[in-house]
Amino acid sequence: MSLSPRLPQERGRGPGFRIGRRAAVIAAIVLAIGAGLALLWPRPDPEAVWIEAQSHLQAGRIDEAERASERLSRLREPTERDWMLRAQVAIARNRTDEAIAILRRFPKQGELTPRALLLVGQLELRRDRLRSAERAFSEALELDPNLSQARRELIYIYGYRSQTVAMGEQFRGLAESGLLTADDTFLWSLSRGVQWTPEEIVDRLSTAVSAEPEDSASRIALADALLELNRFDEAAAILEPLDPADADARAALGRLALERGDVGLLAELLADAPEDHAGLALLRGKLALRRRDPEAAVSAYRRALELRPNDRDALSGLSQALNQAGHREEAAEAVARLTRINDLNDLLHQLARVDADRSPDRYVEIGSACEAIGLEAQARAWYQVALAGDPFHREAQAALGRMGRLGEEEAASDSGAE
Repeated sequence: MSLSPRLPQERGRGPGFRIGRRAAVIAAIVLAIGAGLALLWPRPDPEAVWIEAQSHLQAGRIDEAERASERLSRLREPTERDWMLRAQVAIARNRTDEAIAILRRFPKQGELTPRALLLVGQLELRRDRLRSAERAFSEALELDPNLSQARRELIYIYGYRSQTVAMGEQFRGLAESGLLTADDTFLWSLSRGVQWTPEEIVDRLSTAVSAEPEDSASRIALADALLELNRFDEAAAILEPLDPADADARAALGRLALERGDVGLLAELLADAPEDHAGLALLRGKLALRRRDPEAAVSAYRRALELRPNDRDALSGLSQALNQAGHREEAAEAVARLTRINDLNDLLHQLARVDADRSPDRYVEIGSACEAIGLEAQARAWYQVALAGDPFHREAQAALGRMGRLGEEEAASDSGAE
């Protein structure tokens, strides 16, 4: 038997202690190897992850797309494309408020900002917020005037509101970008004389006003549609929140007063109303005729036509007032002008038929009718449509050569045509 004393450091060390020390050493080695591998093993490529997410989106695998988007956010600081991806996922999830908040974060001068604003407008339009959609589309066009889809969306909004001047501006923008089709040109010309069925737009505009009570343009258009249906009390309720100091609102209130036969209220509304508003000038003409004052009516209708050339209502009233004032020759001129407008409308309605003649010759004929009443930009568009069908059409070539480039004065005149 050994009589050597047990060393202090050996006391309490059994087999378990030796196993624990070995495990700790192994763990340290594993961690060291893992750290080395992490340095050697490449991180996921963010672009590959972005492409993967887009692939999932296109295939409708929204869960996978969202996970890829989240993984991408851990790999790099978000880029515009990453924000767009997040917005696309939110849209696919029907999280509209979240998507709009993301799209509104894009920098003003960002490459994808016009596209982001276009999406904002489309999302707002989807939930019937016409005013917010209009603002987003307009902002997108300020950054990229060639964004044709934004112009087409605005044309849709302005069509429901019967804002033909605003529609004309967007159609002209399409024409200047070289993106006007034959169908676009047809709608452009038709918009100045189209009569919407009130029932078609009352429901749509009612929803828009409910969604955005502050949307005065939609309120006014809704009230006008209700007037067409003789629903005067409803129209009055719709107009009640508007400020009469606003010229458009005052004109709408004046139309309501006229339809109700309240000449006194109409006179009160027009007493201090602006002189440079076509709708108010038209009402002044109507009021003057009611008061048997044809000379005042002539002055008012002429002012309306200065502000909104080719307005059929103003031309009709002008011819009546001129006749009453004894100006027969001038009245005949007004009637002839109105006839040319009606002839153009007849050509357009013929073109809408299933068996319509859509040859370059017909397009030139419509262009000539537009040119005859001063719709120069629309005439040019029809001649260009004719040349798209027949690049060697001599009459279309001659017409475009004769007209030359659209000038500022001409553009201003054409934009007011209805």
